Amino acid sequence: MINCGINNMTLKRIKYTLILTLGAILMTTNANAQLLVNVDSVYNNKIKTIETRLFPFGEPSLLLINNSNERLSISFDDMNAQAENYGYSLKLCNADWSDSQLSKFDYIDGFIENDIESYTYSLKTVTEYVHYEIRLPNNSVKFKIAGNYLLTVFNLDNKELLFTKRIVVCNNDVNISTHVTKVKPKNSSKALQVINVSAEYAEEIINTLTETYSATIVKNNNWNDAIYGVPLNIVGDNRLFASDDIHFTSNNEFRQFDIESLNTRGENVQSTLFSLNKHYARLEIDTPSNYTDYVFKEDKNGWFTIKNNQKKGADVTSEYIEVAFTLLANKELSYGKVYVTGLFNQWKTVDKMTYDERIQAYTATLNLKQGTYNYSYGLKTNEGFNPYFFEGNMIETDNEYFVVIYKNDIANNYDEVIGMATINPQ
Repeated sequence: MINCGINNMTLKRIKYTLILTLGAILMTTNANAQLLVNVDSVYNNKIKTIETRLFPFGEPSLLLINNSNERLSISFDDMNAQAENYGYSLKLCNADWSDSQLSKFDYIDGFIENDIESYTYSLKTVTEYVHYEIRLPNNSVKFKIAGNYLLTVFNLDNKELLFTKRIVVCNNDVNISTHVTKVKPKNSSKALQVINVSAEYAEEIINTLTETYSATIVKNNNWNDAIYGVPLNIVGDNRLFASDDIHFTSNNEFRQFDIESLNTRGENVQSTLFSLNKHYARLEIDTPSNYTDYVFKEDKNGWFTIKNNQKKGADVTSEYIEVAFTLLANKELSYGKVYVTGLFNQWKTVDKMTYDERIQAYTATLNLKQGTYNYSYGLKTNEGFNPYFFEGNMIETDNEYFVVIYKNDIANNYDEVIGMATINPQ
C-alpha cells in the first residue's frame, strides 16, 4: 500500500476546500446570489453580538500584531439553538479595502477556507443560542504578510453568507508620533479635531524609487468614520510625515446603558421585567443633545462589553433582553428616518425607530445580550446619514483614533501595514 501522507483530517479539509471553491463559482454566476463587499456586514439576522477581542487579555480590538504572542478572537452568537456547519475564509485587501491582486497562497500559510470547530451551547438561558469563536492565527491558518484582511463567515452546507468583518494585521516596523488639537474655526459651527501624523523607521532606509506610504485614521473604531489614503511624505532616510492636517468632526460623547443585571436597574435603565418567558429592559427617555451644553461622560468610545453579574462565563450564560429605546421629538420628521447605531450593529442603519404620536417620541426595541453598550441616534435622508443631527458636535468630546501606516512597494504589489497607534485627544 502506498502512503501518500494524507490523514482523515486533511481529506476532510480538502473536501471542504473543493466544495467551497465550487460554491464560490456558483455564487458569482447566480444573479440572485448575495453580493459580497469588503465592509463589515451581517447577511443573516439570526447572527448577533459579533465581537473582536485580543486573546488572552480580552481587550476589544480590530488590530493584531503579526508574529506576536497575541491572537485575535472573533466571536458571535447564532440564535438558532442547534449547531451548524460553519466555516470562514480570509481575503487580503488593499489600503482602501479594494481586492488585492495577490494570490491567496502569497498571504495565507495554511488552508484557504476552514471550518469553525469552537462552539458552545448557551447554558441555562431563557433564549437558547450557540456561541462560536475563531482565533487567529491558528494551526490551520497563519498570516504570511501584514495588511488589511476581510474575514468572511458562511454556512459550509448551503454557502449562505453570515457576516463579514474587517481586521488589520500589523508589523511593528515604525515608531508613530501623533498629536490631536481641538479647534473651532471662526465663523463656523463645526467643532473639529485636527490630527498630525509622523512615523520613523528605527533602522531601515526608505527606497524612494519604489516605495510609497499612506495612512488611514479611524475614529472610535468605526470604519464609516475614517479618512483613507492620507499621503505621507519622506524626509531623509527613514522619516515619514503627513504634510496636511487631518480634520475630523468632533461629535459628542456616546450615550451608554448597562444591562448586566436582570434584577436591578443599571446605568440609564428605567425598568426591567420578566414576562411571557422573555426579559425586558426599558431605557431612560433620551432627549436630543444637539442644542445642549457639553457634558462629560465616561464612555467606551463606541465599544460594547458582554458581561453579567449573576454567572461566570458571560459569553454563554448571558441572557438576551428586549431593550426599549425612546427619543423625544415634538413631531415626526418628514425628511428622514431615525436610527439607533453602534458597534453592536456594525454602525449600520438597520435599527430604524418608529414615531409614536401619543408620547411624541421615536421608539425602537432591540434584542441585545447582557452587557454595557455605547450607542447614538442619527438621521438618514436622501443626502446620506447624519450622526450629528440629534447628538450635536462638541469641541470637548473625547474621541479615540487609531492610525494605520501602509507601505506600498511596487516590487511586491500590495499594501503592507508597517505600524499602528491608538491616540486620544485628552
